[in-house]
Amino acid sequence: MHPTTGSRAPKIDDAWSSFLRKPLRLPPGLKRVLVIDDDESYRRFVSRCLEPRGVTVKGTAAAKEGLAIARAFRPDLIILDWVLKEMSGENLARLLRMDAATKAIPTIMISAVVEPDDAPRARAAGAHLFMTKEQIRTALNSYGRPDARPSSRRVLVIEDDAGTQDFIRCVLASSELELSFAADGRSGLQAARASEPSLILLDLGLPCLNGVDVFKLLKLDPTTKRIPILLMTAMVDSSGAMDSLVETLHPNDYIHKPFGAEEFAARVKRLLASPPEERAEAAASRPDLVLERGRIRLNATRNEVTVEGRPVKLTPQLFVLLRLLIAHQEAVSLDRLLAEGWPNGSDPNAVKQAVKRLRDALALSADPVVATGRGYKLIG
Repeated sequence: MHPTTGSRAPKIDDAWSSFLRKPLRLPPGLKRVLVIDDDESYRRFVSRCLEPRGVTVKGTAAAKEGLAIARAFRPDLIILDWVLKEMSGENLARLLRMDAATKAIPTIMISAVVEPDDAPRARAAGAHLFMTKEQIRTALNSYGRPDARPSSRRVLVIEDDAGTQDFIRCVLASSELELSFAADGRSGLQAARASEPSLILLDLGLPCLNGVDVFKLLKLDPTTKRIPILLMTAMVDSSGAMDSLVETLHPNDYIHKPFGAEEFAARVKRLLASPPEERAEAAASRPDLVLERGRIRLNATRNEVTVEGRPVKLTPQLFVLLRLLIAHQEAVSLDRLLAEGWPNGSDPNAVKQAVKRLRDALALSADPVVATGRGYKLIG
């Protein structure tokens, strides 16, 4: 039975209203889901995730058609995009709440780009939850699957060498760990943000994005900066280069390749056995990770930004954009910004709009962000 006929709607955790959160798990027992989004590929993605789990999914790009389908289809859940062509998702949410046939249907408002007042606006319009497309993508991928093992057993391996991957699988096979693998730096970053593992095993010699850059970006990201990292390297350290690198990066541990099975397993076990409070204390004892460019200063440890000494409040998305730009001396391409700052994103306009908002927020007389062909460079 549907909520409007007397049964209760699937319960959704309404504490979800901000940008950076742990992945949401959708309520079990969904039978019908309506997706109102003008991105056809996204509608297909929702169908691929839910239909094999016995959920009937209907989708449309048109707001008015979505309202009509909601009345007739009576879904258990509506996934509604913030931006639609003929009407904003915000206005459609209001219509859904005003209609007797649809007002009780749980609605999740989603957006690729997030502004500070979007969540309260969405809730005021009648949406039950507001989140990014990345957040709900994680929930859709996991729907109907058994709960993962406790997070304390989840390990992400960012390593491109197939032989080393097999070795790690073999060594840790008896440890009852939940292992996942990424074969390059960019996919490793995305996997870390999506799964929030308790330990990352990171190779320094990676394609697409080297391990040093991956390490820095993980420590700059509020969602991943406290995850312990074991660096793996084949670097010959006769000149002390590795010691210098360790002093700069402050990893939790590092190990040289080729490494023995017993030593490797012992280091992984030690890092996983460290109580969360010890990890937090260790992180607190390290110097703040601070990056500066011209008049701009970003403290990644404290999530603080100052311009010419004055504090500047940035949305989480703009903070992510600024840390990507300030971490690279060279220009950063649109493709790279999308890959590292907008996981699963493909719209260059999202970056362009965010750059404009960042310029406005920094409020400098001279433009601090310069467009360079297919990318942007931070001048400061």
